Amino acid sequence: MALWQSPDSRTLTGKRNRAILAILLGCGLRRRELAELTLESLQRREERWAIVDLVGKGRHIRTVPVPNWVKETLDTWLAAAAIDSGPLFRCVCRAGKLWGDGISEKTVWQVVKRPPQV
Repeated sequence: MALWQSPDSRTLTGKRNRAILAILLGCGLRRRELAELTLESLQRREERWAIVDLVGKGRHIRTVPVPNWVKETLDTWLAAAAIDSGPLFRCVCRAGKLWGDGISEKTVWQVVKRPPQV
C-alpha cells in the first residue's frame, strides 16, 4: 500500500490526511506552502490542474502541476468536507467536524510523522 493511502479513507480526518500526503508527495510542496494553500490557488490551466502563484522559499513564485491522482484525492476531501472556498485544509475535531480557518505547519508535520495505520 502506498504511503498516501495509509490513512483511513472512511473518516473525514483520514480523507484530509490522504489529501495532505498526496499533495506533499505528488506536488513536492513544503509544509508551510501546503498550510497556506487556498482553493482559489488550484486552477485548471491548459487542460491540466495546477497550483498557481505559489509563494515558496525565498519568496519565489511558481506554478506547480497537480497530477490527476492527487486531484482525485483532493476532490474526495473537498466533497466530504464541503469546502467551496478559502483554505484547502481545515482542522477536524474529534467529533469528526470541521473547525477553524486552516491548519498550521505543525498539523502537517503530525500527519507526516504518524505511523501508517494497518
